[in-house]
Amino acid sequence: MHKDHPELRLSVAIQALNQRYHETPELRRILQSDWSSFNDLSYANDNVKCFAIKLMKTRLLKVQVDAVLSTLPKNERNFIVYRYRDKKSVDNCAINLERSVSQLNKWHHRILMKVAQFILFELKEDDVFQRLKIINMLEILAGVISFYETIDPTYRVVDKAAQNALRYRYDKYRQLLTAINECCRQRDMEIKAKVVATKVENPEISQQQIAELCYLNAGTVSRCLRNFTQDMYPYLE
Repeated sequence: MHKDHPELRLSVAIQALNQRYHETPELRRILQSDWSSFNDLSYANDNVKCFAIKLMKTRLLKVQVDAVLSTLPKNERNFIVYRYRDKKSVDNCAINLERSVSQLNKWHHRILMKVAQFILFELKEDDVFQRLKIINMLEILAGVISFYETIDPTYRVVDKAAQNALRYRYDKYRQLLTAINECCRQRDMEIKAKVVATKVENPEISQQQIAELCYLNAGTVSRCLRNFTQDMYPYLE
């Protein structure tokens, strides 16, 4: 449903950011629940399973939001803090960051989409050179898969198809990370690998800056990045 309705994605992301910075009494109660007490339970009671899953998802949401924010440039992270933690208006944010309101609105929309995608366990074309984000995604997926397998091995509460979808994405993203690492190891032997490795190490720099660092022209850099991104399509959403 979220794939077909971008406005729902934005709503999910806004709710997650608000929850990240402002806990409601209900959220505080859930987060303060004794997580360790679940370790000794057999989970034979479906109600216990459901509460454990609710607790896991609530705590996971904060981890997912932070994983996205950690990959943003400093100015964009500051914008999110001003907007959601400090509840500043976009106009005030524009003054503090010395940016136009229109630019901040573009940032906002792009960041919200990134947050929504990560919450839905999606990696897109823009994430190909974000190695840290891919690693974070794999660690989160591994934890969620392990959690479900432990508390619900017979699929009484969590749909089997949903669990299989998580395993499928984990396998795809693990292949993506392997392909990136293998390419980077060839940096001293291939021009494309050198360009890719430079971009992976500095995901926020421009193609012109990569060209200068690699002593190449911008056209060559653009072609290398485009070809590598296309090679990674089978591992993406």
